[in-house]
This record gives sequence, structure tokens and C-alpha cells, in this order.
Amino acid sequence: MPLELSKASEDDLPRIIHVQFTAFADDAMSRIMFPTPTPASTLEKAVNRAREDMRNPDVTFTKVVDTDSGDIIAFGKWVIYKHERPEEEWTKETKRDWGEGTNVEAADTFIGAVNQKRRKIMAGKAHCLLQILDTLPSHQRRGAGTQLIKWGVDVGDKYGIPCYLEASPAGYHLYRKCGFEDVENLDMDLTKWGGKGTHRYVCMIRPAQKPE
Repeated sequence: MPLELSKASEDDLPRIIHVQFTAFADDAMSRIMFPTPTPASTLEKAVNRAREDMRNPDVTFTKVVDTDSGDIIAFGKWVIYKHERPEEEWTKETKRDWGEGTNVEAADTFIGAVNQKRRKIMAGKAHCLLQILDTLPSHQRRGAGTQLIKWGVDVGDKYGIPCYLEASPAGYHLYRKCGFEDVENLDMDLTKWGGKGTHRYVCMIRPAQKPE
């Protein structure tokens, strides 16, 4: 079952959002933010947000397709900041309408913590941000994630800028294998929302590599 990577289009977004919300089952914080079943209206809002993001020239959605079935099984969302940005741009906050069924407090707290780390670590520096990478649980360990990561780090190397991400426990070891290095931890206390213990994400950077 060969896998093929390419840039995604707006027509792909409903399937991409399906992949994203299905993959949430693998992450404890995501399960708190988006309890199942997810209302259709919430999925539609997510598609509309992704559509707006896709129209930003700095944003690229990439997809991996199983060529036997023709289905998208994984996707990545990269934001390519080729140049330094002014402080008023990288400190700007955007309020989200998460949709019905979402634990809004948990979602806002998590996104706020993520943005705080990004501002602290990367600020307005030029870099490639891997904002999202999700693979359907039934298709994990087939190499789709590696392909999606390679696309972005190749862009970073092309422009001589680092790549940055926040790794979930499920993805951490893959990112390490792809050259990312630990910078800081981002710990979420799940007990605030009825969960157990602390869920750790790791902020990671891959420095740009010079062509051989």
C-alpha cells in the first residue's frame, strides 16, 4: 500500500478534519477538549477555520494518501515564517469559536499555554512551525508522519531557518528521530477537568541544516 505526499486543497478539508478528530482519541488532553461524539456543527466549524487558514499564504496543508484506497490517512499543517515579524503580529490573540460539545475552558487554556510557549521560545524569529500533524490510528507506523515532517524540514533547510513544534507523547520519539531537540516542557494538569495526572508536551526545535 504505497503512500503519496502532496499539498492539500480546500476540497480535502472535510477528510482532513475527520483525520484530526479521529486522531484526538490518542491524546488525553484532546479527549478532554473534544469529547466524543463530536457534533456535525463542530466539525463544520473546524473545516471553516481550516479553510480560512489555508488561504493564508504562509500556511501549507500537506496530506498523505494511501494510493490503494485513495484515502487521506494523515496530514500536516505548516506555517512558514520566512522573515522576522513585528511584535504586534506575533503577540496578537485570536478568540476561537470552538463549537458545540467542546470543553471551551480546557481548549482555551491549552491554546493559551501553547501560544505563550511559542512567544517565549520563537517570538518573531523566522522559522517553520509544525502546527498540526495527525495520522489515523489505523495507519500509524507506516511512515506517513516521517514524510510530513520531512516536507517541512526541507523547507526550513532551503531558507536556512529552524523548525519548531510541540510534541505530544505519541509523537515525541518520531520527532527526535527526525532531528528535533528538546527545548522546554509544556505540562497540562488534567485533574482540572476530571482527568488523571499531568499530560506533558515537549517544545522542540530542529536547527536548519546546510545542504551536503
